[in-house]
Amino acid sequence: MTSAPPPGLAGVEVIEAGGDRATRICARLLAGMGARVVRDPGTPAGADDPLGVTGEGYAGTLTRVPDVRLIDEVAVAQEIARGAVDLTSGTIVTSITALGRERAARGESACELALQARGGLMAVTGEVGGSPQAVRVPVSAMLGGLVAATATLAAVRHRRLGGPGQSVDVCLLEVIADQLRTQASLVFEGRRDGYRAGSRHPVCAPWNAYRASDGWVVICSASDAQWRSLARCIDPRLADDGRFATVDQRRGDVETLDTLIERWTSARRVEDIVAAVEAVDVPVGPVSTVARLHEAARACATDGIAPALRSPVRYTRHAHAPAKRLPVAAASLPLSGIRVIELSRYAAGPVAGTLLAALGAEVIKVEAPGGEDCRAWAPRFGDTSGYFANYNTGKRSVVLDLSRPSGRTALWQLIGSAQVLLSNLRPGVLDRMGFDPLALAARCPGLVQAEISGYGRHGPRAAALDTVIQAQSGLLSLVGTPGGAPCRVGLSIADQVAGHFAAQGVIAALECRDRDGCGGLVDVPMIDAAMWLTLYAWPEGDGPLEGVAMLRARDGWLSMQASANHVPIADVAELDRAAALEALATRGIEAYPVREPGEVFAEDPVLRDRASVALVQHPCGVRVPVLRVPLGLQGTPVSVPAQLAALGADNATLLARDLDPPAGDRGAVAVSGEVADPGAGSIRLDTDDGRLS
Repeated sequence: MTSAPPPGLAGVEVIEAGGDRATRICARLLAGMGARVVRDPGTPAGADDPLGVTGEGYAGTLTRVPDVRLIDEVAVAQEIARGAVDLTSGTIVTSITALGRERAARGESACELALQARGGLMAVTGEVGGSPQAVRVPVSAMLGGLVAATATLAAVRHRRLGGPGQSVDVCLLEVIADQLRTQASLVFEGRRDGYRAGSRHPVCAPWNAYRASDGWVVICSASDAQWRSLARCIDPRLADDGRFATVDQRRGDVETLDTLIERWTSARRVEDIVAAVEAVDVPVGPVSTVARLHEAARACATDGIAPALRSPVRYTRHAHAPAKRLPVAAASLPLSGIRVIELSRYAAGPVAGTLLAALGAEVIKVEAPGGEDCRAWAPRFGDTSGYFANYNTGKRSVVLDLSRPSGRTALWQLIGSAQVLLSNLRPGVLDRMGFDPLALAARCPGLVQAEISGYGRHGPRAAALDTVIQAQSGLLSLVGTPGGAPCRVGLSIADQVAGHFAAQGVIAALECRDRDGCGGLVDVPMIDAAMWLTLYAWPEGDGPLEGVAMLRARDGWLSMQASANHVPIADVAELDRAAALEALATRGIEAYPVREPGEVFAEDPVLRDRASVALVQHPCGVRVPVLRVPLGLQGTPVSVPAQLAALGADNATLLARDLDPPAGDRGAVAVSGEVADPGAGSIRLDTDDGRLS
């Protein structure tokens, strides 16, 4: 198996006319998918490029008018000023800016520290009752480059299918805010702040970092069944303790629960805890550091570059498939006419499915009888989980019992009508039911199979969830003060990055499939996706955002890059944030207000203007607030479906003897209504375009 992504951009020429981190990351990902990338002679070389971002995949000169022009906000302002943006040639112009293309043209910008503060990342990261924390690597730039690469790939596909060139406007602030999908429903229910939880999860328990006798270990439970398995491992009596029977009860008494668990872990070594908890099939992992991971990677790397720092997408082409080009019709959206069967839970797989649906694919989510666990998670809008809605909007719903032969027969029927099978089940689960890659390739040679798992198809089969992966990848060591208690990035960032990479891999594999008729396997290990995020901290674990200071004002927090010359003024605590910012500015100190999630979605004009929040209709009659996908495609904007499907709503239609053909185009749907805003009036959605006002 090759570790490279599908060469979906083979033959595509890209000119990189932007020297910031996000454009360089995007260019590197495009090159990894086969594009021929040329750096504009006037573009800075980027002295702080880490391993693998530049060099490999870059070419000397263009051979024709470029297919893609990749620009940063400096180049945006320059090109708009001289009227140089021209889409008539069919070129796709991808701009990556802090606050969007229009604001970049007016000279508005924000640095990495400001984006983490303004976009809500800091406010959800930190210990309970403690100060907000920054992530010491440029996650805004990393995520923005990843999203821009996927959007560019989709735009190239749409143009190949007969569409014109278009502008892709990726806004880093919107990309960061989109990572708040887990918190979004809590915000719209009315919770403005109070999101910092250390290494705990906002809606699941137990889920935390626990002290061992020789270090720290992360243990996560996402279901009642996992909790009972863990409880029996710790003390059989704990499994029958009525105080912790349900997730709501466990969340309500989480302090007592964590104390009981840490009493057990603190008497044991990390190695022994991991072995015992893995044996009962509960996600667990040691807290590692970037420096330790670098030493291990350097020991096994054969080319001087740690493979984990490249794109985590691994691709295997179905070698025995008939090499014939498949007929493809013109489409109004990049993935119109593509049917995706999704077998996934929680966040990583659902994020990938949501992205594919937003690009026009018909995504059919298959669930077990009773539905996915997180359908019951709070908060609820009517009888609908806001969490579930934010990870599953835009999909059809089918219920199958795959433990029964009839359920597996029905799944084969669905797969036979589709072009993509997406799953985030543990490797081997589908194989044991007869849906292994060889069987799928034999029966459906053009099928693209995408798998997201903790450690990849050929890695350990251990259970894994976001915080476990954050711990093992070194991300926890990049939050807060080095050497302190482990603290997770307060977003499901490992899940979501893996989901974004899986969607990117699927689109690239579809491009390959359209050329030769061959499907293939896209394998995305979450551990590799999370380690990719740590790229700027290699080799020693020191990131570009070292030395961030937090100051508490009367009405919230401020962040600043601390230095020997920046001594915080003593009277900040007596001022509100606006006055404190002004006082600091008079002393030559640039600081940034830390926005709580409620402020992010209720007050930020960038998110309002970009219509980052919309409402979808549930069959029970309730409108549910969800975040739009921040791909920034201007010619083929992503749409918000009219409603969220009820569990099993499409069984009767999709499990008929003759399945419906792929649904084709999804038009834009007007959304309307209003969402209660905690403390600042209301968040309104205009009737015509769903924009916040």
